[in-house]
Amino acid sequence: MTYAFNTLSRMLCGAVLAACVGVLAATPVHAKEDLWPILREQAFGDRPIAEEDGAVVLETPQKVEDAALVPITVRVPPHVKDKLKSLSIFIDNNPDPKVATLNFGPAAGAGGERSFATRVRVDNFSHARAVLELEDGSLHMASKFLAAAGGCAAMQAKDPEAT
Repeated sequence: MTYAFNTLSRMLCGAVLAACVGVLAATPVHAKEDLWPILREQAFGDRPIAEEDGAVVLETPQKVEDAALVPITVRVPPHVKDKLKSLSIFIDNNPDPKVATLNFGPAAGAGGERSFATRVRVDNFSHARAVLELEDGSLHMASKFLAAAGGCAAMQAKDPEAT
């Protein structure tokens, strides 16, 4: 009787251990997947994007105080003389990664410092990206890593003047 109980006990422990290993092995791969190639393809197709070439500058805080109110500033330096066509902002790991697309008209002008500032929510550690399209169709990108999480789950009633 004791022998049968010990054998049954060992088999049950082995089955539980195997189930735990199976659950851990089945962790979703997409949790660590780099989503940018997919987002890039959806937004820009196979068009080349010049990365970190100085045509667009993305400024974010080094330390994020509140993931529900992360300030970002996108600047187009004065040395960029071309007219702007559009600016798209992405946060790769947000539930809706495309934060905004700004389309520029004649009032945006050409040359001189041009900038845009806003606050965004960040759901999980992620890259923020600003992709600038010039009138000639060329694409330029700046990116920064944001170490913040939980901003998309925060209450809606946040006071942007509080931080």
